Amino acid sequence: MGFFYKLFNGEICPIENLVRQTPEYTKALHELAAASDKLEKSLTPEQSDLFYAMKNAKAEVETILQAEAYRMGFIDGLEMKKDIETNGNAAD
Repeated sequence: MGFFYKLFNGEICPIENLVRQTPEYTKALHELAAASDKLEKSLTPEQSDLFYAMKNAKAEVETILQAEAYRMGFIDGLEMKKDIETNGNAAD
């Protein structure tokens, strides 16, 4: 079974491996969740609706950026492979 078959069928999900689970990342996620929870509890219903709309729009932007970063990384990897095959190394 090839790479593209696995990617198409969801056996490979690049986003799951986007960030290594380092202590710094885990801490930042915890701090983000805590601040978000504290803010949400202090909002009026109207402010809460606006906050969720902002979070959803931000998530959409991040998804687009992550997909583009993956695409560009893939293209860069192909270019590197081509350079190695042509020149014997990628340092040129």
